[in-house]
Amino acid sequence: MADPRSGQGPHGIPRPYCSDEHGEVLDVVLGVFPVRPEHPFDAIRAAGALVNAPRQLNAVKAAVGVYRLVEQGMAVDPVGTATPLRELMWRVDRSAANSRSMNLTVRTLREVRTEDEQAMVALDFYRKTVEGQLRPWAATLLRIRGRQLVRTPELGALREQLLNDGHPLLASAAAPILRVARNAAAHEDYAWDDANQRLTIGDSTVTREELRTATDQAYSFMSGAESGWACARAASPKLGRLLDSPGPGTSPRILDVHRAVAAFGGFGLQVMGYRYEHGEFVVELAVLPADRVPNCCEAILMASKHLADAVRVTVTARDGRQAPVFDVDRSVLDVAWTARKSTNDLSIGLTPSTFRRDRSTAILGSGSLT
Repeated sequence: MADPRSGQGPHGIPRPYCSDEHGEVLDVVLGVFPVRPEHPFDAIRAAGALVNAPRQLNAVKAAVGVYRLVEQGMAVDPVGTATPLRELMWRVDRSAANSRSMNLTVRTLREVRTEDEQAMVALDFYRKTVEGQLRPWAATLLRIRGRQLVRTPELGALREQLLNDGHPLLASAAAPILRVARNAAAHEDYAWDDANQRLTIGDSTVTREELRTATDQAYSFMSGAESGWACARAASPKLGRLLDSPGPGTSPRILDVHRAVAAFGGFGLQVMGYRYEHGEFVVELAVLPADRVPNCCEAILMASKHLADAVRVTVTARDGRQAPVFDVDRSVLDVAWTARKSTNDLSIGLTPSTFRRDRSTAILGSGSLT
């Protein structure tokens, strides 16, 4: 997940998306890893997680630590290492929901004016960051280290287990956990001390700056962990196979959405934003030149396969056009995909023919190419 304060997209995906023309930059940012993700979209996510972290050095240290821990674990116990990561991956929808909640909290933080309100909202933002983002990662690392957990410990117990483990990486994960602040947010047991500029929590106090520091540390650790995990997966085909093995029924929705967005970025299209609501997948491009229309058609078809429950795919562009560039419903997508496969040709150049108005009455009736 990206820092909501940075204007970046969810789960570490920077805006605008770019393709492998930025390969040199990615090589520099991800140069701390022996291997980086091959797909430009995945590489950008891994790099963006480091670049957009509020404490970049902390993020890099966490990234390298996670990479090495996963690498060592795969050499000794591949299944025991992959299983906690796989379970973390399958809870990504909950992480995305937490991310959206954090975004709302940040908006509130920007709107409130009094110091006591700012302190209390900052406490809420800290709680959501540590509870929703850091805590699952910390528990995952404990499991990789061999600790048997029936359930994820509460933050107080989690902090003690992280420190008792003795591994520097886990000590770094424990650093942002302010138990007194977390407990206050959970039980609403706090008040603003205007004279001393501190939140009073029982017999203890915490400043807004301490909350900000801990929040930044927690977010930076999580960001680095995500980047290190992505590069560790790229370095280990066996880890990739274990992570991709059949899961609890269906793929997390947010992963499918990210794959759909990646289809556009993978074809060199600059994505400025997207949303997926009520079955409608809307992608906003920076621009769509005529020579990139075939790429866009290909991306639309690939996105429709990742989002099997999408009833419509709409593409807009920030180049002055008033109407969508593409607006295609599911019946058209299915017809287009069938026509695409019937060519038995994987070249991009044939794809636009499946979107031509004279190919299908379904396309005439439901889809449009402006």
